[in-house]
Amino acid sequence: RRLTELIGSCRRTNVPLCVLLIDIDFFKRLNDTHGHQMGDDVLKSTARTLENCVRNADVVGRYGGEEFIVILPEVSLETGRWIADRMRSSVQAQHLSYPGPSEAITISSGLVPMEADDDSRSLLFRADKALYRAKGSGRNCTFCWADGAYLPVVSHDVFESPYLELAMHACLKA
Repeated sequence: RRLTELIGSCRRTNVPLCVLLIDIDFFKRLNDTHGHQMGDDVLKSTARTLENCVRNADVVGRYGGEEFIVILPEVSLETGRWIADRMRSSVQAQHLSYPGPSEAITISSGLVPMEADDDSRSLLFRADKALYRAKGSGRNCTFCWADGAYLPVVSHDVFESPYLELAMHACLKA
């Protein structure tokens, strides 16, 4: 419902909107190996980390299972790429302690910008396809829809945007 509202609002004000679908990599294996309590802790910690990487106007929600949706109103595709990469690296930097061999928590993401004829269903469909490209490419990465193709998002060490300072501050404190 919130996605539909934000699509309408961004369309009326002629501003961009991006959507990210995010999946915790190998969550079932982690859950089966370390137990459901550990799985719950990973879900909560990942949700907090994602929320710390966005503004108050952005929406982070659990989409189902170990998947999350992030709605970024007034965010261009280029800025969305940067945010997705910061989220990925921030989640990977989480330090969770649990019994047994330690493994990093990583995420795969699909990022899409709103197009002229999009509704929530078409945006989510493309984001899901981008997510599966990321998972099929080795995981712990983001693919985005750009210029009619799904492309990998590379790490952005230097990037300038009015959104950058807020996003960088939030992600670094995560």
